[in-house]
Amino acid sequence: MSTAPAAVTKACDYERLENGIYYFRFNKASKEALDQQVEKLGEILASTSTSATVRVLLDFRPAGFPPITYAFQKVRAMNMSIPQRPPQRLAFLHHPNVLTQVVQSFIQLQRMKDPIHFFPAEQYDAAIGWLLDDKP
Repeated sequence: MSTAPAAVTKACDYERLENGIYYFRFNKASKEALDQQVEKLGEILASTSTSATVRVLLDFRPAGFPPITYAFQKVRAMNMSIPQRPPQRLAFLHHPNVLTQVVQSFIQLQRMKDPIHFFPAEQYDAAIGWLLDDKP
């Protein structure tokens, strides 16, 4: 189903799917998992042409969201370290809960330029479809 490279860890698994989507599965809702994900995504962004769109599926179903404040700090630092990065399209796959609403609200306040969409746990196929589509 996937094409290499792939890395399997106890905190966050990563693989590039055959359709080109970068898939991250959070097995722990931890700083360690987020560090692994952000490090790998930073490598991907730094090595991808600015004319290509990096499509990312973040699967929080196994463990839930990592610490939110820490997540925004890490993402902000990564984005600042790659000033000429390609555009991204990010889908979050999650179990609906109060924290999800907080994350969605915070992302909207940040006015991020990259499209981000939240999908309930059972909508994996819809998340993939949205990532592959170029509509907002």
